[in-house]
Amino acid sequence: MNNHVQAFQAEPAVKVGERSHPLKLWPVLASLAGLMSAGSLWLDGTETSDFSESQLADIRLAHLGYVFQSNFLLPEFTALENVMLPMRRLGRLSWAEAEARARALLGELGLEEHAAKLPHQMSGGQNQRVAIARALPTLPG
Repeated sequence: MNNHVQAFQAEPAVKVGERSHPLKLWPVLASLAGLMSAGSLWLDGTETSDFSESQLADIRLAHLGYVFQSNFLLPEFTALENVMLPMRRLGRLSWAEAEARARALLGELGLEEHAAKLPHQMSGGQNQRVAIARALPTLPG
């Protein structure tokens, strides 16, 4: 199987071969996780095949947002804190900037009044939107 994978800058999308399909994201994730055995992945003009695990982890944090069916929110953190986690880990924003960005993202998803709630205090749909908000800060744009 010879797929050509292209990730487009400023678009949360992946193109594999001639068609775009969300289920085809696996080759990109596998490559960034170091699981691909053949081929190469170019990200922002840089070929990543020879990157160390640490470099791949930095790329995943800075360029990819993940939303899983089981949202994997940390149960001891509020919605606001869960959204702030990747921003704080990346280290590009101060605490105040990360908090403001997280509050804005929660607001865009209709969750501003839930910022101080723990995951068990929200519905499944609200938790999923928190997970989406948590993924957004790491996406290009």
